[in-house]
Amino acid sequence: MNAILPNLLSDEIPLPSPKEQIEIRRISDPPECRTIRKPISVETGSIRYLGYKAAKCFQHFHYIYNLTRNCKSRVEEFQNNNDTTNTMPKGVIIKIGIVGKFTDDNLNLVSKCKGKRKLSDDNQTWQAIPFLCFQNDLSLELALKMLSKESACHRILIKSDIDCDELDIKDDHIIVLNQNKERIQEIITTCLEVPLHHMLQRWKESLKTKSSTRVVLKLIDEIEDISKQMVLEKPKDPTVVSVETSVGTNCIVPDDVKTYLFRKLEVLSFGIWRNATFKVFVTKDTDENRLNVRLMRINQSFFEKYHLEIEKSRFVEKWTMKQGDHILSILPNKEAINRGTLGGFVSKNDNEKMIYALTCGHFFESTNQSAYVDFSHKYQEVGKCVFTTKEKACDAAAIEIKDSFINKCDVAFRREDKKKTNAKVYTQSLQNVHFVHKIGAETGVTNGTIASSEYYDKEVNAENKDYVFLVEGTNGNFSSEGDSGSLVFARPKTGTQTYVNVLGLVYATKHKISDKDTADTESLRSDESQSEEKGTKNDHVTDKPRSKTTSNKGVDNSCAIHANEGHSFTCCCRISTALTLFEENQGEGFKVSFKDDLSSSSSQSSNSDDSNEEAIE
Repeated sequence: MNAILPNLLSDEIPLPSPKEQIEIRRISDPPECRTIRKPISVETGSIRYLGYKAAKCFQHFHYIYNLTRNCKSRVEEFQNNNDTTNTMPKGVIIKIGIVGKFTDDNLNLVSKCKGKRKLSDDNQTWQAIPFLCFQNDLSLELALKMLSKESACHRILIKSDIDCDELDIKDDHIIVLNQNKERIQEIITTCLEVPLHHMLQRWKESLKTKSSTRVVLKLIDEIEDISKQMVLEKPKDPTVVSVETSVGTNCIVPDDVKTYLFRKLEVLSFGIWRNATFKVFVTKDTDENRLNVRLMRINQSFFEKYHLEIEKSRFVEKWTMKQGDHILSILPNKEAINRGTLGGFVSKNDNEKMIYALTCGHFFESTNQSAYVDFSHKYQEVGKCVFTTKEKACDAAAIEIKDSFINKCDVAFRREDKKKTNAKVYTQSLQNVHFVHKIGAETGVTNGTIASSEYYDKEVNAENKDYVFLVEGTNGNFSSEGDSGSLVFARPKTGTQTYVNVLGLVYATKHKISDKDTADTESLRSDESQSEEKGTKNDHVTDKPRSKTTSNKGVDNSCAIHANEGHSFTCCCRISTALTLFEENQGEGFKVSFKDDLSSSSSQSSNSDDSNEEAIE
């Protein structure tokens, strides 16, 4: 017998609560009826089980499974749980039972991969086993009767296009669908996620009984973000408020609130926090009660939705620049080195041979600067900067790639598992985005959650009223020096994972310190400036290019000091705003986009040699 994952739930898998149940759909506009031409392969009444590799066939479930698996290790570490019998293996098999007859066309609606009919004893099978019934040439009454007899965590009837009659379903635990592949995969994914949802809720309730330490609160936030990322979670529709609209973004903080806070000298920064709180960071001599009352009077409806918190602390900004990898604005044999991350490529919509590399603007302070990339341990000029900006809270630059290097560019976007995928520019509010990822030159792939979906910092630029967003790493820092220019992206909440949403671009790290430590901060800044005598002229970039003789010492000292503070957040600007400014700068009719032409199978296949393998080993 193949192994069922042990101890993931203490009891048998329960049926979803009313909030978790998928609404039974009555199909009012079924697709055009067609004849099933392939022969039926199994006799009516029999049950066949098929096994699928989760990593290939149910990618969103596999993504949530891995997030939960990673979170589990931190929960157990906090609880000092040394029990290794409850481990979640990396590879997991999805087992699906099929009641009655089915065809090859039917199975293609479940997954592009062929299910394995015989599973080895070594296979770890996921405990949620949905049962499917394809109506095909059966009457609805008979199909429902067959499915009702089976005891399963979820029962799904896939209605035949031939039968276009209205449905009269009496069993509330049977989900009825038309032959819509995307919808079928989404429902199966929802079924598979239910045990993970229950598991996460148990962890959260257990953690709530502990003291509210920083570690506990962060774990609870991570658990909530994983839950919100599930397909079964419906996105919330935030209350619409009057805002000052920025290029390519949807602001939430009202204009009157921003105008007032930008005018107050004691206010250092402010922003939306965890999609529930509005935080205002102020100097130590601020009258908190007076500020609180004033803000409530300005926009009471906004603060009925977002809890107001006033905190006497500040963020110390440290640009994530280092003598790192991937892209340089100055050759390494010069006195100063400016290095960062090549975030990704966009191409001109009407000319795919015109390719632009995206990175941070504080690497390239003016156009026509050369950009260098390491090819076979030799730095070569790959192009020149054609756009750089600090407007609209953006710190972005675009490098036009030389013709001789276009064929050496892998313009496909890669997600956190390094698979190629389509990429879409995300222009909506970040309130319904939870888990994010980036691939940086210094720290590689990191995961994080959005700590502030809308953040403003007066100390950086008091005149700039356009927002950035802050990301907090789930297991350590989200970024480090050398990661500037990395693109931040998120997986969509869909059963078929055919693309990612590109949200923004990493440009700095903020370290929060108490306002009482201001003197230490000023001392730190003084030490840094002394170790950066040959820096650039960019006034608000604290990490300027360092000379060879002082760079290592300067980096090590500053990193050690900030690491001891423990609180770090990555600053990111919106990529939608950056690309809009780039297009406007280049002139009328100029449009660019990420590569978004991979087929569904291409974007979900592995880059390894066994990517087309259908059998389960």
